[in-house]
Amino acid sequence: MNGKNGLTALLLTGLLLPAFAGGPGFGAQKKTLENGLTVLLEKDPSSATTILQILVKGGMRAEPAGRAGLAFLTTRLAVEIPDSGKAQELIALATRISIIGQGDSSSIHIECLSSNLEPSLKVLSKIFLDPLFSGLRVDAVKRHMEHQGRVEEDDSVELGHLAALRAFFAGSGYGGSTNGDKASLDSIKGRDVSDFYKNTFVGSNILLCFASDLPEETLLSLAGRSFARLPSGNPVVLKPVPASELKEKSIRLERDTKQAFVSAAYRLPATSRRNFALATILQTALGKGQGSRLWPLRAEKKLAYNVNCRLTQWQEGGLIEAYLETDAAQADMAREALGALMSGFLDGGMTEEELLSAKTAAKADFLRDTEAKSRRVSTLALFESLGLGFEFFDALLSEIDAPGLDEVNAYIEEILAPENALEVIIGPKPAGPRSEGVILRSFWPVP
Repeated sequence: MNGKNGLTALLLTGLLLPAFAGGPGFGAQKKTLENGLTVLLEKDPSSATTILQILVKGGMRAEPAGRAGLAFLTTRLAVEIPDSGKAQELIALATRISIIGQGDSSSIHIECLSSNLEPSLKVLSKIFLDPLFSGLRVDAVKRHMEHQGRVEEDDSVELGHLAALRAFFAGSGYGGSTNGDKASLDSIKGRDVSDFYKNTFVGSNILLCFASDLPEETLLSLAGRSFARLPSGNPVVLKPVPASELKEKSIRLERDTKQAFVSAAYRLPATSRRNFALATILQTALGKGQGSRLWPLRAEKKLAYNVNCRLTQWQEGGLIEAYLETDAAQADMAREALGALMSGFLDGGMTEEELLSAKTAAKADFLRDTEAKSRRVSTLALFESLGLGFEFFDALLSEIDAPGLDEVNAYIEEILAPENALEVIIGPKPAGPRSEGVILRSFWPVP
């Protein structure tokens, strides 16, 4: 870490310490309804809007073998608008709905004016409590998911990420896309969807997470009236995700493009509060912003037009991926430079100055990223799904501060050990004789 970056870190620390000292302190509260439904409430008077995230625990991990994509498919159908009349109602109310798939959960994200929350929930809860799983509707959502799967594989960053997931988590729910693949979607029948809904869409397995200017009593009353008919059921019991050895250390995906993607991916251990903080520090130091280790590959060596570090954290593990995008002609040089950089980082670890800068940047990024209601609700729900608890929102800044240099460098040695590394290369076929790696087929053959 150079002197300029070190000075920046000290200046940022001085400016941001008052904000970090007490934590965000948004004061979320957790309540439980009679049917076991958990409600998380955050009072936020900053605007007359309400954000609601309906989180269903289980996600990809709860899918039966060979039925990848079932969690997202069921969640999408649970709020699929049945007719144009109800669609027009929601449009008139300016209510937005999106579906989020995760390793340990799936979510329905709703945004609306607070004055329109009650009529919006009146429409949506009727669909949610009694969804229609007809063959036509199931097939229509499958076609949408197939299209989204092809979109993922057309994006080199997403394709590289999926290749790493499939390599590190083969045979588990984490080992692929939330959209499943062609074979798994073909195998899903209407009965699979209705059974998955019956087993997971129950009060004891669902979290409603609100951020709103409305009084808590109003939100609790609306939640109770809208979802009281949900059966309490039982929480989904998920199997552990086993450790798996990499069958290949390098994966090469041939694409007829002028650009190339190169990444170094590593598996993360099961999530805990300390592991979450350590991974966040590592991600920041390695590839987030101009002070990161990856940045000179772009700014000084001109070997990439994009460098980044992607972090995926789920209950039973995750990924950290250092990657770059470059011109195909520079792919070999960029690959060698990335390998040398990762080796140097592993051998030398961080300095005190670099650790201070990474911690400061990580905390600042977290505050910026969760400033808006929408992102804050998603983060609170994520922490609940990971088993960290919504209280971790206020504790994360302190957790980032806690590890010392020796602990951070020991974590780097553990995570970035060469035997744990997976190289992913995407781009044109190399002109030379090199043949290392394995060519993966597309999971979405062109119809």
